[in-house]
Amino acid sequence: MHKVSDRYIFEIGVYPSEPESFIKERSKRLQEHLEWLANAGGVGPDRAPDVFDNSKEYFLKKYGGWRYTQAIGWIRLFVLGRQMRGEYWFVNSKRIDREMNKRKFEYCGKAFELSFFPGEDTSTEIFQQTLNAINRLKAEKPFKGRYIDLEAFENIGKYVNWRKILGFD
Repeated sequence: MHKVSDRYIFEIGVYPSEPESFIKERSKRLQEHLEWLANAGGVGPDRAPDVFDNSKEYFLKKYGGWRYTQAIGWIRLFVLGRQMRGEYWFVNSKRIDREMNKRKFEYCGKAFELSFFPGEDTSTEIFQQTLNAINRLKAEKPFKGRYIDLEAFENIGKYVNWRKILGFD
């Protein structure tokens, strides 16, 4: 595990599916729920609009959003000397499903490590090698078949002075 002196710089979420798949499934289930309300309960938008709207809001709140309620793991990037390392935390569950209300994340160890040397790599190359290492995780357990959310990392990573973070500049 890490020491207090290690410098954490980024966390990357891991999800069971891409956000589009989650939103599509949530919309489908919401529609089924609203149809059931209208047919079985007689609660439709025209007959009982307040009850209908409250039921819709309750469903969406219970189902949750994607980014923060559906995470099943985290890759945490940090600098250790001249190395860029990724460690990971993953849910402690044999079965991963959408409704994991009591999920607990366990420290699972090192996901990858990259060594760099002064004068050899540019900041852009360090970023690209780190991004490549994270992308390679997609073929390994427990990341295989999961969605690693690299959006924020890719958006900011190209502007970071990675050489300075590693102590070279």
